[in-house]
Amino acid sequence: MSFTITEHKELNDGLLSDWQKLWDCSSFSHFFNHPAWFLTCKEIYPSDSYRIITVSDNNGLAAVLPVHEERKFGVKTLACPGGKRLDRCALLYRDIGEEALSSLFGYLIAKRNFYLSEANASIAEAAKRCKEGIATRKSSVSPYIPLLKDPFAYLSPKQGKKIARLLKRLEGRLEFRRFFGEAEGIDTAVIIDQKSRKAKEGRETFFGETDIRFLKGLIKNFGKQTVVETLYLDGRPFVFSLEFLYKNVCHAHVSSYDSSGHAFSPRKLLLRYTLPCLRREGIETFDFSRGTNSLKREFTPLFRTQYDIYYAKNPLVRMWWKAANIVCDEVLDSKMLYGMYLWVKRATQPN
Repeated sequence: MSFTITEHKELNDGLLSDWQKLWDCSSFSHFFNHPAWFLTCKEIYPSDSYRIITVSDNNGLAAVLPVHEERKFGVKTLACPGGKRLDRCALLYRDIGEEALSSLFGYLIAKRNFYLSEANASIAEAAKRCKEGIATRKSSVSPYIPLLKDPFAYLSPKQGKKIARLLKRLEGRLEFRRFFGEAEGIDTAVIIDQKSRKAKEGRETFFGETDIRFLKGLIKNFGKQTVVETLYLDGRPFVFSLEFLYKNVCHAHVSSYDSSGHAFSPRKLLLRYTLPCLRREGIETFDFSRGTNSLKREFTPLFRTQYDIYYAKNPLVRMWWKAANIVCDEVLDSKMLYGMYLWVKRATQPN
């Protein structure tokens, strides 16, 4: 099959319409390969390096890959925009699109370095089939809960009873509030996060004013497809979850809670309110987002594996990226090393 590959510097109305149509009909569409994600990135993080690479055939648009230039471990490369906020690779392709992916990777190899983060298994397989020299590595797992039946089916009876006792103990003191497409939701989340244990350890959920503007930009461009779920305790917000809604999926992007309420298991209480509500609204899957922890494991054993895919013409760069990833994994897996990293980060940040 013959494909035409084109790089676009601008997202014109025709391309925007074709991209949206592909997103609507593809089984591989998600929040992070929607055109509104790209538009928000371009608006908040302006750069001349943004490109939209399209793969087309006689049937129309087969794949779309939005990219820009960034540095990965000090080396300039093409990558999907979004930085730390990117939970899934932004490559969008139509069903039965393996040949289009192979053509795309062949094009990228001939042109320049690329580093695609958080790709699904089918993209990783297509990359490995393309040419020796493309590296793939497991980057994360993404736990999820099916909501078609009981959303608490995997929760142990012991944990279920514990949550029920907490709800009874706090009866009359809790208020569940949802901010659909409202900037006020982000403002509330920031207030909560400033009082969190994460913030005290230098691991704030929000990375400064520009990051907050980016999230508010998503709210502007996606509208009610964004929601901030919150619980108030005695009239004060004490836990939140920022979630993205698309098709029949709720993607839980980030969450945090006021550390003074730690004894009340805030995230579990919030899920007790959120999951039944989402199910009633027709959401079929609750995606916990990339990464795992004890809370996610308590609610579900199910997960999807995600991969980083990278290639550089210079084999020394490929070796450097491989070594740097190994070191990063070691730091993240070690409580002591990660603690040292956070200490250095706090010590070197300007006041």
